[in-house]
Amino acid sequence: MNFQLTKTYRYWWPVTVRIPHPDEDKAGKEIAQTFSMQFEPQDRDAVIADQVARNEMTDITMIAKHEHDALKKACKDWKDVIGDDKKPVPFTNETFEAALQKTWFRDGVYKAFNESMTGSEARLGN
Repeated sequence: MNFQLTKTYRYWWPVTVRIPHPDEDKAGKEIAQTFSMQFEPQDRDAVIADQVARNEMTDITMIAKHEHDALKKACKDWKDVIGDDKKPVPFTNETFEAALQKTWFRDGVYKAFNESMTGSEARLGN
């Protein structure tokens, strides 16, 4: 297969989110929920500039905003995300921002994005 050089490159990657189990008799256990995220990584120069800016920050609020903004740049769409009503939740800035407020969601997306950037295939069961 030939290498295709493109201005931007988007790809789908599985994300596993591990959340605390809601049942009292399963306290301390987790539930693994999965969905797919479409990523579009930044070019190297942009990543370096973001890292330099991040390293200069000391305010935790600014650091959190910077990290959210970096994920917003990379995450373009999702599949298999449903709401309380079991209906699909569309990917919008608002729904993504709301999901980022949950630590386990944020951790799952960061982990998946980092794994996707290492060049290794996703592991089954993540």
